[in-house]
Amino acid sequence: MDKGMLSDCVVDKGSDTLVQVFVQPRASKTGLSLHSNGRLRLSVMAAPVEDAANEAVIAHLSKILKKNKTSFRLVAGQHSREKTILIRDVFYQDVLRILENNLTNK
Repeated sequence: MDKGMLSDCVVDKGSDTLVQVFVQPRASKTGLSLHSNGRLRLSVMAAPVEDAANEAVIAHLSKILKKNKTSFRLVAGQHSREKTILIRDVFYQDVLRILENNLTNK
């Protein structure tokens, strides 16, 4: 895995961090991977109906980053597979390390 590619998906905002992710709804299992084109991909089992997939994205990130769901805010991509999520009070290097450790295709 190219760490530089993952760092392109995570943006430092001081004490906050932005994560850019491509979401694959209706997947057979939930998991985080780095696509060959460099995008961070989060597969979720939820369908993209009534915000279920967005909620599944927040729930999975909350679980792996061990942060309360209220620390997350979807800032772009409400109705798109390309999403940008703001994570409050967590540092860039911590997010990068945790995401890297949770990739299914290391």
